[in-house]
Amino acid sequence: RTVNLDFNYSDSDSGIFQCKINDTYSSPDSAFGPCPASKMSWTFDGLEGWQSVSFFVENNAGLVTSVTENIFLDTLPPAINITSPPEGSVVNGNVSIVPLITDGSGSGLNSSEVSIDGGIWTDTSLSSYLWDTTGVLDGSHIFQFRSMDNAQNVGYSSVRLVYVNNYMGNNTPLNIT
Repeated sequence: RTVNLDFNYSDSDSGIFQCKINDTYSSPDSAFGPCPASKMSWTFDGLEGWQSVSFFVENNAGLVTSVTENIFLDTLPPAINITSPPEGSVVNGNVSIVPLITDGSGSGLNSSEVSIDGGIWTDTSLSSYLWDTTGVLDGSHIFQFRSMDNAQNVGYSSVRLVYVNNYMGNNTPLNIT
């Protein structure tokens, strides 16, 4: 992943001589070299979390000025595990679908959605979704969660299969084929 950092620098007295950029994990530090036209790119090696990036500029009189930026890098999507109802269970009425959503990179969770039977994604809370099964036909149904973290990474749960039987109270058996 490339993070573009824009630096504006000038020295009307002696002029700019050279620049360098260093980050938290570079070893050894980069050497001074010619300055590009007020823009440098910094590429990180895939490490997640906080990174410090320092930009140094030296003028023709030998004076060095620097600026340091702390950047939070998060490229990992949230992990989602559906904890309830269990795979293959028979459900009826209002069913609480419970995901366990974690964001291991630390930018924080932003949103969660659920899709029933491959339909549209519906906003949910991050902790559960109440599904009214009386609006669907008895039989097999699938659902899946997706969640976005604050860095816009999107993670998906595995697809969960359940069987709806809303006539359990009148002893009508569910025919599963």
